Amino acid sequence: MIVIRPWRSAKCPGLISQRAAPGPDRSGDDHRHRDAPERDAQCAIEETADVIANLGAVHKRIRPHCPWQNGKVERFNRTLQIEWAYRQVFESNDERSAALPDFLHRYNHERRHSALDGHPPISRLSPT
Repeated sequence: MIVIRPWRSAKCPGLISQRAAPGPDRSGDDHRHRDAPERDAQCAIEETADVIANLGAVHKRIRPHCPWQNGKVERFNRTLQIEWAYRQVFESNDERSAALPDFLHRYNHERRHSALDGHPPISRLSPT
């Protein structure tokens, strides 16, 4: 699984320092420059394009207003929210992130999937 974290990108070190630097009318990183979200988005787009190019993959987009084309991903995102992210109270994001590998193992090896007649996804792989 590839996780892209544009806020940690080496291409955008200035954004991190700008967000964290207190200014005359703001304090700490709770406030941002007015145009920082646009720069963050542009940085994420550039980094995503670089990752896709490095993988030799093709970026396919769904047609606007056609969420059914992305239904499997949307359903998985909902399952992540219900069964992992919000199932219990986590003290920090690091604690939540640490719980993700256990959830993914349970999801792929133990959890019954109705689309697979009650079998886990691992059962669909042939042993090699």
